[in-house]
Amino acid sequence: MKKSTSHVVPIAAVIAAAGMACSALGQQGQSSSQAQTGQQQGQHQADAGKGSSAQAPSGGDNQSSQSSQQQSPEGFVLIRQDVVYLMANEPQNHLTRAAENLALNDKQKSAGELDVAAAYINSMVSQDNDKSLSDCVDKLHQTAKDVRNGNLSDPKELSQTIARTNLALADHFQKKADQALGSHKQVKAGYDLRAAATSLEQALVWSKESPDQNRVEAIQNAQRASASLLMPAQSGQSGQSGQSTASGQQPQSGQQQQNQANANRGSQDPQQASKELAKQIDELQGKIAKGSSGNSQKGGEASGR
Repeated sequence: MKKSTSHVVPIAAVIAAAGMACSALGQQGQSSSQAQTGQQQGQHQADAGKGSSAQAPSGGDNQSSQSSQQQSPEGFVLIRQDVVYLMANEPQNHLTRAAENLALNDKQKSAGELDVAAAYINSMVSQDNDKSLSDCVDKLHQTAKDVRNGNLSDPKELSQTIARTNLALADHFQKKADQALGSHKQVKAGYDLRAAATSLEQALVWSKESPDQNRVEAIQNAQRASASLLMPAQSGQSGQSGQSTASGQQPQSGQQQQNQANANRGSQDPQQASKELAKQIDELQGKIAKGSSGNSQKGGEASGR
């Protein structure tokens, strides 16, 4: 079994994200149902905790000593690694709702969703001190203000902001994946690589850029590499069995299976997949930046006329 790790996150960042989320839910009239669900889950967890403590083996002292070594410093909380990566999807959810609400001309809800997305990203900034993400948070808050004031009403303009946000997230997670691979942290690298691939994919969608074949392959290879890191035993086997059963052909010979296994390992090499992904992120960033500068120059010429 893989050992679960935790992340140290500032309490202020957690409170900010939770506060923003509760505010948005309150506007939609769902806060009471969410609170009730949370109480039920809390009760179930408390009951489960009582049961597990009652059935704890004599080796429980070792567990308590390990947990004492993971005490967070004052002003911070420990969050399980899998929970942190579940939170990584939250910015995208709120950015999507922001675009949907702007299309419906609901400025307040759209701006609120942008602020919530910014709060979640800010929790990553607090943990990793990423300058590009910090700039991204500032941009999202400014965009939310523009939406509220009516200075931004074009869904296309918001889509470009969301695309750049996803590119910043892709760059952030790809660099974290490289660091984790260098430190031989297999599970962490798998989650980071998956998040980087997803963020790049979303950046393509929001930017309306045509999916270049190399870019698509880089995303797919990163996803396969992530799966091989998170489920190393199953990833290679599922690829072989899936091909033989789906095609309806006879089982492969020993040499064919070896060749297929070598091909799978090549496409699932995490370091190579991360390198390819970084290249595609840089290229798309340059392309979007060039497009933005071109649009601003056209706007200046039009205003000059």
